[in-house]
Amino acid sequence: MTDGPPDTDPPRVLPTIELAGPGELATRWPEAGGAGEVLRSASPRRDRYVLLDPVGIGAMGTVHRAKDLDLRRVVAYKRVNDPERRGVHRRMLTEVQVTAQLDHPAVVPVYSLEVAPDGAPAYAMKLVEGRTLAELLDEIRSALAEGRPLARDQQLDGRLQIFLRVCDALAYAHSKGVIHRDLKPANVMLGPFGEVYLMDWGIARVLGAETGGSGDTLDLDVGDDGTGTRVGQVFGTPAYMSPEQARGDVGALDQRSDVYAMGLLLYEIVVLRRACRSRGVEALLEQARTGRLDPPDPPPGAPRPPRELLAIIRRATAVSPDARYPDIDALAADVRAWLRGEETRALPDTPARAVLRWLERRQRVVVGLLAATLVLAAVAVVTVWQVQQRRISEQALALQARQSRVTELLREVDERAQAIDRRFLWVDGQLEGLAAAAEYAFARGTPVHRAVYSAADYADPERAPPGLVPSRSYGKPIHPDLAVYTVAPGIPEAAWRADLALADGLREHLHRMLLAAAPGAPAQGGRDDASWIAERGNPLVWVYVAIDRSGLMYMAPGARGWDSLYDPRTRPWYRVALGLRDNVWGKPYVDLMGTGRLLSATRSMYLPDGRFLGVAGVDLQFEQVVEQLVAADDLPGIRTAYLVDGDGRVMVESAARDTPVVIPATEEIDDGIDFGLARRAEVRKAARRRTSGHIEVAEADGRRLVSWAAVPSVGWLYVVEADLQEWLDGEPDPGDDAR
Repeated sequence: MTDGPPDTDPPRVLPTIELAGPGELATRWPEAGGAGEVLRSASPRRDRYVLLDPVGIGAMGTVHRAKDLDLRRVVAYKRVNDPERRGVHRRMLTEVQVTAQLDHPAVVPVYSLEVAPDGAPAYAMKLVEGRTLAELLDEIRSALAEGRPLARDQQLDGRLQIFLRVCDALAYAHSKGVIHRDLKPANVMLGPFGEVYLMDWGIARVLGAETGGSGDTLDLDVGDDGTGTRVGQVFGTPAYMSPEQARGDVGALDQRSDVYAMGLLLYEIVVLRRACRSRGVEALLEQARTGRLDPPDPPPGAPRPPRELLAIIRRATAVSPDARYPDIDALAADVRAWLRGEETRALPDTPARAVLRWLERRQRVVVGLLAATLVLAAVAVVTVWQVQQRRISEQALALQARQSRVTELLREVDERAQAIDRRFLWVDGQLEGLAAAAEYAFARGTPVHRAVYSAADYADPERAPPGLVPSRSYGKPIHPDLAVYTVAPGIPEAAWRADLALADGLREHLHRMLLAAAPGAPAQGGRDDASWIAERGNPLVWVYVAIDRSGLMYMAPGARGWDSLYDPRTRPWYRVALGLRDNVWGKPYVDLMGTGRLLSATRSMYLPDGRFLGVAGVDLQFEQVVEQLVAADDLPGIRTAYLVDGDGRVMVESAARDTPVVIPATEEIDDGIDFGLARRAEVRKAARRRTSGHIEVAEADGRRLVSWAAVPSVGWLYVVEADLQEWLDGEPDPGDDAR
């Protein structure tokens, strides 16, 4: 089941990773048979993928660049190196199951589970272009050896930001009960636009799942330098193992083993050398078992590692798991504290260091106090000069406090922009999955024959489906397990009936999308799903496809609404996506189904031969977007907050949440709610450039502080305007630890 929306929704318990048990594998994958009997239903076509050039070779499998003939795209296709090794099949299946269920931006999405022509398992996933962290570190070492300056992403702060992105992905995996067991620079991929991916979950372990069997005793080559993955009685890469992992003590492994490996990764990022540098695999394994690290001597030309970071590394790589950080979040928190110039838990400040750190952060205050001391010494000579210097000191203190509060607002706006970006990225992913499922269903052409209900059926008590559930959030009875359809006027029944039979194959997919979006929905599907969708409110209000050739609109959940004049092909959300290959976020509009204002993302769909199929879409409830993402009423002095598109036009504004809603007649084409251009030229200019910043402006009621930050997923800006004096007089931010 797909995970819920990003962390702006109410917290809930995440589902753990589910794997096929050993008994199930033995039944479906007999020793005398091949893997095809397990996966044949998952891969009905053997010629879907055409393998191109190999892009990587690992211990268990080889990754090829491949052409997906169904969806006309290039993907990464991984298959086992030795189809005869039964344990390799088991591990490949575990790898694809774990990777597919880790729904995180830093984990590569899996597209399909396949059976290679030789009967071995294989799978297709997103092709990530870029370089590995290992390659980046090699570039840095070469630049230092040649005396060249380091690029921004090669400097220590940039490297630590990559490390923190990996920590975020790993913390998510740990929350699902998965440990990676093969953390190393070669398994961290860096995309061309700042993406960071944690790769190769081939020997990941699901805590609580049973181990053992043939898949646990493989003996694969790891290379002479110990940086290749070893899969055997000991799993992992010898140069990056925890002591308990190197000893083969599988029962002792938990998330703290990954903490140890991340400490080794942090060592290499900071020192620019491997932490374990013994020669030969067995020597590296012995060094790993004892937990002995080589001295942190950086290569020539590199600065000495900061003592606080070395202390963090020492704590993360403690031989005893109980002496390490308890989890990845604690390790990441110490690294973030160092980046902010704050005290770390690994190396608490001495009294002298605490004073020095206080002075470093308050240089202007120290200068003012020194000036005041000098004035007092000369008070008998120059009394007027003393008063003047005291005033200068007070102004310096006030200026420092003012700048600190302005910085706090900029940080707050940036964090909220990131939360908006995570939500929109999640919605984009849901929409892409829906479009792909619809394209496949219509290309395959297999109709589904079962009861379907039109909008007119839902409006007639005698024809409505049984099991309707009253819903406060929708304002009408709905059926979460069913869909609703309508057809444009004048379409022959034979044409739209054929398309309806194909579209109805998407019913379960639409239902899973609604459950994935419902805050706190049950981890397992069931009849109680209806109450979560109907009673709790849903970030995704409607999910749907509209087919161009028949004017068919197919949408979930099922409910009454449209009249006989409705033609989806005439609606603005449909027209704005025509001719484009990407997701399109349009202007808000009033829902003819009666749920108020909506913010939609739509995407054009195409058949394999390139013909236009129609438009897929998802609708977000406008008021929920405002309340959960845009509004900043909890901050002092906030006057308004809004989202601006790349043309400088306001798309969502907090002040508009209380505006009355009037549902237009069906024949009136609503071009969407137009909030106009952002009235500040600086904001419009920044929107075109997609840059962050802030300005202070004078208004009739006082000075305003206007700050903005980019929302990269949709190319928008998040803008917050605050009364400057009210913000300065408000309570200061207590910091990340109190958040």
